[in-house]
Amino acid sequence: MNTSSLLTKARKELEIARAKATEDEKTARLARQTASAAKLRLKQARKLAKLAKKSARKADDQAEVSFEAADRLQSKLDKIEKRARKEQARQTKKSQRSVPEKRSRKKPSSRPKAKAKSTTAKISRIPVKTAPPAANEPNDDDGTQNPSSSENADVSVSA
Repeated sequence: MNTSSLLTKARKELEIARAKATEDEKTARLARQTASAAKLRLKQARKLAKLAKKSARKADDQAEVSFEAADRLQSKLDKIEKRARKEQARQTKKSQRSVPEKRSRKKPSSRPKAKAKSTTAKISRIPVKTAPPAANEPNDDDGTQNPSSSENADVSVSA
């Protein structure tokens, strides 16, 4: 069955169930009113009061059953609407897809391409504070300390 016809059918069933539930509730209310009126009016009306109470209980039970049926139909309607939304989304998604491009029949090369060297690791330009050169450590020609020979020299590398 088509989802739209299922939706229509489920909505009609839900409306009918809700109408029946409200009608059953009105009948129960009327039966309770009749029972209280019969009790107040006449002593001889005890039998009528019993019958009215019994019909009120039956009407209450029927109203409860009707409300449960309406709840079941509501959940069924929600599921069908969700399925319809999913189908509609799939259809719009299919219509939005473009025709896939044909790939060329070019034979791939047997050798992998060489990768470019990554220049992500760079030396930081922040000066590193080191201890003054000790008397026994060698200095470079320009008077600065040789970092390769120093234990305290740190070179920061940022990724």
